Amino acid sequence: MEEMAPYGVAYIASPEASTTATDPDIVAYNECKVAIHMAEEMLAKMRLHLNLIEQRINNKQHGKN
Repeated sequence: MEEMAPYGVAYIASPEASTTATDPDIVAYNECKVAIHMAEEMLAKMRLHLNLIEQRINNKQHGKN
């Protein structure tokens, strides 16, 4: 797998004092939360795009240009 450049994000999980930013579980948790957020944002945009396409199709079927 290709190495990715590190990026800075604020903690999504609030690590306890005994853990650090290098704790693999905290890193994995944050990466998953960021990926889910990005996927949800993409899904919302795709739903909007789909609705616009549906509207254009409906307009064409009803003779509205």
